[in-house]
Amino acid sequence: MKKLFYLSFAAVTLLFTSVACENDDEQILSPEKTQLEEVLEQLGEMENVEDFANILKDMDDAALGDEALTVFAVIDQPDQPATESEKTAKDGDEGGEGDETEVTDENIARHIVKGVFDLPSEEGDEIIVESLIGDLLRIERKDGKILVNDVALISATAVEAGLSKIYVVDDVLQDAEITKYIANFTVYAANEEWTEGAEEKTVAEEAKIIFYEFENEAYKKVDSMYTNAEGKAAYVHYCDSGLYYSAEKEGKTSFRENYMVIGLFTTQAQLDEAPEYKTGTALDKIALGALRIADMNKDGVIDENDKVASGYLPVNNDAENVDLFIVSDTYAAGETEE
Repeated sequence: MKKLFYLSFAAVTLLFTSVACENDDEQILSPEKTQLEEVLEQLGEMENVEDFANILKDMDDAALGDEALTVFAVIDQPDQPATESEKTAKDGDEGGEGDETEVTDENIARHIVKGVFDLPSEEGDEIIVESLIGDLLRIERKDGKILVNDVALISATAVEAGLSKIYVVDDVLQDAEITKYIANFTVYAANEEWTEGAEEKTVAEEAKIIFYEFENEAYKKVDSMYTNAEGKAAYVHYCDSGLYYSAEKEGKTSFRENYMVIGLFTTQAQLDEAPEYKTGTALDKIALGALRIADMNKDGVIDENDKVASGYLPVNNDAENVDLFIVSDTYAAGETEE
């Protein structure tokens, strides 16, 4: 599942102690090490990461703050003659920029993430995190290995460095082509006391939007979020396709009889222009206050072909915003048979 992993940062607690000295002179304690200093000290005790450590020494400590860090240290690369494609890339000739073959002042920040997190534990799982300079890193478990932007970890066991963690990777991390999407939603709740002239709906604060992926012929919940005071929510994800959602609040949903509800009939003009309803349910009795149903296939008829059997809707990455309408399953205005 391609989703952003939100990092939680541990607070750094400074511990001050008194030290008794034989000469009773007051001892001035050194300030606690920064996380960068902790990482550099640990790298100095590790084998085959000297080149990475030497570049890291030049990084601005102030830019990192006190947060824990996850560092992907590149193992020292053997000296090899440049290939023809690498020579072409360096010379700026046609043929593209090519892969970066060594850690530099410019790309080292791609190997650092603020915060610590668990690696994917099951085959096929992945998370996406943002590096220090905003480049995205896809971390996945594939063929029994942990890959970071297709570069393998030497070991999935982290080396602790203060609050931070160090993993060793076997090559330079490249800038991956990962598309970032933002799905925007506005959720409205039906005014279930509606009468002519009244508002049809109100914004639904604290409505829950749940996200799913379709896997092994089943929908698997992967995330959720709540709307704000304006009924809005924005979900960051990295799925080109295969992401679905539903919305709910206090038993209210966007569906009735597996048909998607998009509002209430509040004017005669809406009734006059409505598609033909042939659901075989009480929804067919349209009147002022009755539920309006989405014509999913846009054929001018509301029937079995418009049902959403799963109750989950696909996320549309091209939509600027999606308006959702929720209503309780007991609302029956306009549905009572004569």
